[in-house]
Amino acid sequence: MRTFIEHKKENPGDDLCSALIDACRREEEDESFILSMLILLFYAGHDNMMNFLGNAILALDKHQAEQATLREQPARVYECVDELLRYDSPVQFFLLFAKGPFPWVPKPLPPAAKS
Repeated sequence: MRTFIEHKKENPGDDLCSALIDACRREEEDESFILSMLILLFYAGHDNMMNFLGNAILALDKHQAEQATLREQPARVYECVDELLRYDSPVQFFLLFAKGPFPWVPKPLPPAAKS
């Protein structure tokens, strides 16, 4: 990953990594921040894609008629992906914490409260 970062520093492009490097230069962040962010993004993307593919395979196996329709009409793959993401999302929930007092109806959330 460090080699990749060095390559992007020398050959910036129109991509997320180059934008992150540029932003970190302006904010005077060190390379360890860039490295940790890229590793986080890499694994986050990998984990979501892995979960999506597993969920999609199971859903299509469970719903043979939809699988047959997709085999007969492969041009509908984009519709299928959207529906599979809706049907069984690879991200099931997020746990959020309040950083400070948050006015929540019917009662406020104190700092560090879970939503």
